[in-house]
Amino acid sequence: MTNSIKIKQISIGTDLPKIAVPITGTDAETVLLQANQIKCLNPDLIEWRIDCLTTMPSLSDLLQILNELTTLVDPIPIICTFRTMQEGGQQPLSETQYLELLNGLAADDNVAILDVEINHNIVALQQVVHKLHAHQAIALSSFHSFETTPEQVFMQNTLKRMQRIDADIFKLAVMPNTKMDVIKLMEFTQIASIRYPNPIVTMSMGKLGQLSRIAGIVTNSAITFASMDKQSASAPGQMHIEQLKNIFKVIK
Repeated sequence: MTNSIKIKQISIGTDLPKIAVPITGTDAETVLLQANQIKCLNPDLIEWRIDCLTTMPSLSDLLQILNELTTLVDPIPIICTFRTMQEGGQQPLSETQYLELLNGLAADDNVAILDVEINHNIVALQQVVHKLHAHQAIALSSFHSFETTPEQVFMQNTLKRMQRIDADIFKLAVMPNTKMDVIKLMEFTQIASIRYPNPIVTMSMGKLGQLSRIAGIVTNSAITFASMDKQSASAPGQMHIEQLKNIFKVIK
């Protein structure tokens, strides 16, 4: 069983998987509007997909939005995520720009959890994680494959890279091409949850992989992502939060 990590009132890695709902607004006004709607649905976590903004604001303006967002949804923790285009995101950023953004967010006290993509310079990512820890924040290291489910050796090596940067939570999101891909990911997750002391988060995307989004009670995947409606889903295969809650009521 994974060790748990506590952030605010939420313990990630114990009991049922925690439900995170994404904000995908394209401007500050829509971000705050969605946040208010999502808060009413009472998720465990909220993910702010910063890359969904049509225009990237300056760091100071971005942090101002985050401050308003944090106040609005408190005490629900926010996962701050800028998903690069290489991993399915909406906004182009160079390597330098991406790392500068991570460092700027990592130094802000409003950041509770920061998504740190693992396919970047290891030394630079280690510095970001160190800064997060200095601010008592959590590093969620992520990897996304929108075409295939990688071989287990590849996924194992990816988790080792996440361990090298001292990330707190390890996340893998992959695309299945067969039912066996879904089963392989779920088996990998269960084994990884025993091997590592960190909470493991995995999902098999798309309609075919939906089983993986509700199977955390078996696989020990610590977080599952759900949408508040079809338009605001941040990845293929996300269920509505109420669907997910009803399923958890039955299987827990």
